[in-house]
Amino acid sequence: MSGSKKILFVVMPWHSMHLPSLATGLLSTIVHQHRSATRYSVETLYANIQWAHYLERATEGAVTPAKYALLGEDLFFQATGEWIFTPALHDDPEWQLAAYTKAFEGPAQDLELALAAYRVSAGFIDLLVDEIIAKAPDIVGLTSVFQQNVASLALAKQLKKRAPQIMVIMGGSNCDGVQGPALHRNYPFLDYVFSGESDYAFKRFLEYLDRSIGIDSVPNVSWRDAGGASVTNRHGQLPKASDFVIPFHDDYFVQAMDSPVSRHIEPNIIAESARGCWWGQKHHCTFCGLNGMGMAYRSKDPDVFLAELDYLIRRHQSLDVVLADNILDMKYLTTVLPAITARQWDVRIHYEIKANFKRDQLEALRDAGVWHVQPGIESLSTSVLRIMDKGTTGPQNVKLLRECEELNLTTTWNWLAGFPGETEDAYRHIERQIPALVHLQPPSGATRLAVERFSPYFNDRSLGFAERRPSLYYSMLYGLPREEVEDIVYIFDDDKAGVGDDVINDMQRAVEAWHTAYKSGSTLIKHDTSDAIVIEDRRAGWPRRDHVLGDSGSMALYRALGRPQSLAALAATAEIADAGETEQSIGEKIERFRADGLVFEDGGSFIALATDKIPFRLRLAA
Repeated sequence: MSGSKKILFVVMPWHSMHLPSLATGLLSTIVHQHRSATRYSVETLYANIQWAHYLERATEGAVTPAKYALLGEDLFFQATGEWIFTPALHDDPEWQLAAYTKAFEGPAQDLELALAAYRVSAGFIDLLVDEIIAKAPDIVGLTSVFQQNVASLALAKQLKKRAPQIMVIMGGSNCDGVQGPALHRNYPFLDYVFSGESDYAFKRFLEYLDRSIGIDSVPNVSWRDAGGASVTNRHGQLPKASDFVIPFHDDYFVQAMDSPVSRHIEPNIIAESARGCWWGQKHHCTFCGLNGMGMAYRSKDPDVFLAELDYLIRRHQSLDVVLADNILDMKYLTTVLPAITARQWDVRIHYEIKANFKRDQLEALRDAGVWHVQPGIESLSTSVLRIMDKGTTGPQNVKLLRECEELNLTTTWNWLAGFPGETEDAYRHIERQIPALVHLQPPSGATRLAVERFSPYFNDRSLGFAERRPSLYYSMLYGLPREEVEDIVYIFDDDKAGVGDDVINDMQRAVEAWHTAYKSGSTLIKHDTSDAIVIEDRRAGWPRRDHVLGDSGSMALYRALGRPQSLAALAATAEIADAGETEQSIGEKIERFRADGLVFEDGGSFIALATDKIPFRLRLAA
C-alpha cells in the first residue's frame, strides 16, 4: 500500500453505549504515534450507538435504547445478541428462527424483543455499509468482544461484497488463541485477523502497510498466501506495561453527545492500569476463561497511570471512570489511591478487586472515589470456593459484603453453581441463612456455570467436564462444521456437574427474595457503647426488634466476630476469656446469635452480620 491511507475502526453492537471502546482507543493512539503517522488518518465509528437509535425507529418503539443492554448483555449465555444479526451474515431472513425460538429460555417478552431486532438487523447492516462506503476508508477495523462476533462478521461480509477494495481487519478477545485463525480460514471476507493482545502486532502491521517489512514478520496475525490459504504467524511477546498507550476516546464522546439517543447514554471513561491477573498466575480459578492467553500480570507505574487518569478526566470532562483491569494491583493501595485522595478528585471509579480485602483497604478505595467494586465473590460456601480455587471462604465473602455496605461501596457479584464435587448440603446450608443476609447487597442471580474457553475446566477434561460441546445457542450462529465451531466459540455446554437444577432454581428464588427484601430498605444496625451493644433489626421477614447485648461476654464475643472466627479461636481470645466465657458458653451464645440471624456460619467459622452504620442507598425510579 502506498500514499495516504484512511483507517476506520467500527465498534459494532453489542458494545456498551456507556463506554468508549478501549481496543479502538488504544489502536487509534498507536496510529497517531506511528513514525509515518502523517500518512494515516484514523476515525472510530460507534455503530453500536447508531444501532440503538435504528432499533427504536425500525421497531416503532418496541425496542427502546433502554432494552439494548437486555438483548446484548443480560442474555449473553443465550447468544441472543449474536443470533439477532444472523440474517445479515447468512443472507437468510429466517436463519435458525424455528430452532432458536424453540430453545429460548426466558420470558416471552424478551423473546419478542429479540425477534423484533432480528427482523430489522439486515436493514441496519445495509445502511451501515452505505455510510462506511461514503467515508471511503482504505482499511476497516473491527473489534470483537463478547457478543460482537456475528454483527462484525455480517458487516465485513456485506462491506466486502459491495466494496472489495476495502481491506477488512479484525481483532479482540473473540479472536484469541485458536479463535482468530478459525475465523480467518472460514470467512474469506476477513483479510487479516489479529489474535491476542495486538499492541506490538499492530505497530508491526503499520510497518507492513508502509512496505517496510513482509506480512510474515507481523506476529499474532492470520493472512492469506498467494494460493489463498490461511496462514497464521507465531505469537509474539505480550506487551509490557511500560508500552501501554493512553486510549484516544474523542470520537466516542462526540458521537455519544450528538446521538438522537444521547439521553439514554451516561458516558464513562474506560482506562486500564493493568492487564492479566496476579491471582490467576498462581491459582487459576477453575471456571474462569478471562485473559485468554494473556494471564501474565503487568501493571503501570503508579505515576504514569495517575498522569493518564488526570489527562483523560480533563480531556473528556467526565468523572465516571471504569477500569478494565481484571484485578487491582495491591501496590496501588499505597500509591495510586492515596494520591487520588490527595488530589480530591470528585470521581466515581469502578474497579475489580479480590474478595478478601481488609477494611482499611476498602476505606482506601472509598476515599479515592472508588464507588463500585466487582470482587468476584461467586459463592458463600467455603467448600465450593475451594473447588473454584478462589482463595477465600464464605465468611470472608460475607465480611466483605458487610463492610462494603458500611462504606457505601456498590458491589456487583454473581452466584455460580454446578461445580464438580460440590454437594447439595453446601447449598442448602447457605440457603437457610439467606434470610439473615437481606440487609447486604445480593448477587445479580444464581446460575449454573458455563465452561469457558481458556479456563482450567476447558483445558483439563479430568477436572470434571470430559464431555463438552459448543453451546447449543452458539452452535446456531455460524452454519459451519462442528470442529470449526469448536474453534470459534467461547462458551461450551457440558454434561451437568455438581448439584441438580432443582437446587439452583431454589437458590435463584432465594436470591430473588433477597433482592426484594434489600430494596425494601432492610437494615441491621449495631450501636456499640461501653455499656452495651444494641442491634436494631429492621430486616424484611424478621420481627422488628432491638437486640441488647449487655453482659461483657456477649459484647466481647460479638466484637470478636467482626472477622471470621472458629469456636476454638474465640475461646482463645483474651477479652472473651477474661469475661469468664468457656468454649461451651461461647457455643451457646453463638447459637442464640444464629437463631436471631445475627451471625453467618460456614465451615465452622462465624462472622457478625450487623453493620456499624446506617448505609446510604440511592433509590432509582423503576
